[in-house]
This record gives sequence, structure tokens and C-alpha cells, in this order.
Amino acid sequence: MMITNGGNRIQPDVFRRMIETMRHGVILTDENRRFIYVNAAFTAITGYTLDELSGQTPSILRSGQHDESFYRQLWHEVHTKGYWQGEIWNRRKNGELLAEWQNIYALLDENGAVQHYAAIFTDISENKRLESSLKQDVYIDSLTGVYNRRYFNERIEQKMNEFARRNQSIALMMVDIDYFKRYNDRYGHIQGDKCLIQVASALAACLRKGERLARFGGEEFVLFLPGLDEQGLLAATNRFLNSARQLELPHEDSPILDTVTVSVGAALMTPDQSLSVTALLERADQALYRAKEEGRNRAITVIA
Repeated sequence: MMITNGGNRIQPDVFRRMIETMRHGVILTDENRRFIYVNAAFTAITGYTLDELSGQTPSILRSGQHDESFYRQLWHEVHTKGYWQGEIWNRRKNGELLAEWQNIYALLDENGAVQHYAAIFTDISENKRLESSLKQDVYIDSLTGVYNRRYFNERIEQKMNEFARRNQSIALMMVDIDYFKRYNDRYGHIQGDKCLIQVASALAACLRKGERLARFGGEEFVLFLPGLDEQGLLAATNRFLNSARQLELPHEDSPILDTVTVSVGAALMTPDQSLSVTALLERADQALYRAKEEGRNRAITVIA
């Protein structure tokens, strides 16, 4: 068979050599989505050879990152529009996640029935890693290395919704370094920064699975604490309060060690409540204010 284009005769072997030298992965399946061809780039990217894929469908590449509704929508578009284009997460043979920009086409016979499916994809894993790294930098406080206020504002609402759907309690805790301005004015900003770094490190060392710590601004930190009951929250406040109480900061201007203390305010939202991040944070802030009024170096917890 020979393909003609504008009077020029093109041997099918030319197309095969072109596909084999492409840097994009290429897949061809039968009407039942079983592999019948993959190019060299596909094997280089995924680690699979055609022999290993005999009798298999592309579902062998699934990463577990997408739910069934994603695939239903994908194939709905292929069958109604004739193609699908988008970003998809698959998995290489060695188990590594593989991010792809993929185009899938339905190839029809002369009667309009699907005869084959073809897919062409580009490995964008490195781009996704870079994107993730840059995004992570945006969410990290440059001084202390913990999350920053932007992370809290953009991500905590989502996390609260996740735990609310699981019918679990959620607490927000505010931690404020006592008399930090006086300390900063007395010893200077360099020593003040050291104080912030050490307090952040002490709080971070107490974090448990699912908990998040962010520097909210100045000497104030906020913690997201999921899945606690009232007794659990009391234990958590003591955990973080005591971690800061153990800090003693030396400084150049005096041989005396300054003992750092913090005030803590925490608010618990039970599963039968529905508060926004802002509203729950306000309750925690009110509790923090009470802790300061009552002499500082203490914790106050409230049920929102």
C-alpha cells in the first residue's frame, strides 16, 4: 500500500520510521483497547515493551490518582467528539508516577464504527516536579521554614472540608510569643529572628500526622489540628505550650538566658457545627486574647 499526498508517493514504512523516532509516546490499540503497537519512546518513558503488554489495556498504566468518574468522562469525550486531550497521571513499570499530556483518538472504519484507538503523549513529569517545587516555595515562610499565611488562607479551608465530610472535629490553635516586641527592641532584629526560628522549630517538632503549622505573621503562629475531641485538644495545647517553655535563648548583650514563653488560644469545631476558617480562627483569637489577659504563658481552649 502506498499513500499519496499532492502527487507525492509516501511509503508506509516512512510513517513507521517517523513514529519510531518521535520523542512522544505512541500507542495503538484494537477496538477493545488492547495494545497492538507502542513506539520506542513509549517503552523508554514507561519501561514497558509491547510483549509485556500483550492482551493488556492501557488501564495497566493507571496511577490511582484519578477516580472512575475521570475515566468515564474521558471515554465519553473520545466517543462523542472523536478525541480527548488533557493531563493524566499514569505509573511507570518501576512504580514511579508519570505525568503526561495526552491526546487520545478514536479511529473509525468506513461504516463509522471504532476500529482502533490511538494515543500520543508527552512526559511532563519534570515540569510537574518543577511546578510543585515553585508552588511549595510560595507557601513556605522564608525565615522559619514552616508554612506561611498564604498556605493557610488557600489550603486550610479545603482541609477543613475534607475532615468535615468524615464527620471529624477540627481545631485551630493560635500561638503568640509573649512580650516579643520588647525582646526584639531590646536585643535587635537578628536576635528576634533567632527567637522566631527556635519557637517555630519547637512547635514543628511536636506536630503529629495531619497537623499543620503556619507562621501567620510577626510572632504569631497558627496550627491546624484535625480529629481531636475536647480532651485531645487540651493535651495538644499542653504539648505545644510546654515545647516553647523549654526554650532558653542566649544573647550577646547579657549573660542571662531569656526563657521564652507563649500564649495559646484554641477553638474546637465539633462535627455538628459548620464554621468557616475565618469564624473558627476568630474564636481561637478570642481565646488567645483571654490567655494574655490572664497573665500570658498559658493556654485557653473553647468549643466554637
